[in-house]
Amino acid sequence: MCLSALANLTWQSRTQDEHPKTMFSKDKDIIPFIDKYWECMTTRQRPGKMTWPNNIVKTMCKERDVFLVKEHPDPGSKDPEEDYPKFGLLDQDLANIGPAYDNQKQNNAVSTSGSLNGKFFNQAGFEYLGLSWNLQAPLGYDKFSYSWRSKKGTKFHQSIGKHYSSGYGQGDVLGFYISLPEDTETAKSLPDTYKDKALIKFKSYLYFEEKDFVDKAEKSLKQAPGSQVSSAPRAC
Repeated sequence: MCLSALANLTWQSRTQDEHPKTMFSKDKDIIPFIDKYWECMTTRQRPGKMTWPNNIVKTMCKERDVFLVKEHPDPGSKDPEEDYPKFGLLDQDLANIGPAYDNQKQNNAVSTSGSLNGKFFNQAGFEYLGLSWNLQAPLGYDKFSYSWRSKKGTKFHQSIGKHYSSGYGQGDVLGFYISLPEDTETAKSLPDTYKDKALIKFKSYLYFEEKDFVDKAEKSLKQAPGSQVSSAPRAC
């Protein structure tokens, strides 16, 4: 969160300020930014006690190989003392900022919204991954998920793998296409509001809760005529 906050503040300053800043005040810049965008930056629930600002400072003071720390203004500077401490990124090249891990077995990068109807085409470049359309499950796990693995070009649906294409590798750009009919009853209808259901709070958000009858819903599923999912490497 500290790295993301400073990277965003640095980018905002470069694009909006006449004289871009590289160092940012803990109280005037960093803490307000994290407080405003907490839900966008982490899935962790916002702490009830206001102790997290101190933890932010401790983290950035400790990680000197990532953050620059300036605790007091320079002698003769007109900067007010209350603006300090200030923090900045040691590496000012924002393109070098990546995930905070070295090696993970599996990670997901997901879109912000799903596909209900219409036609969508995506392209992706990668180092090593599988691609899929899925619904809250591993790639190709169930009836709601379709995936295409880089190794041997295997496709997966309902956890069953079948040959689909030749494999793809590092440096390839992949095209991913889905077509969902727009003339179905589901596509034309507005989503239910569920306002007569129980109201619950989850991760600082309010939801109306309805019990899902998954087995019954799966048995009633039918293939939508004209629907299609396809994938292919882009010729360079």
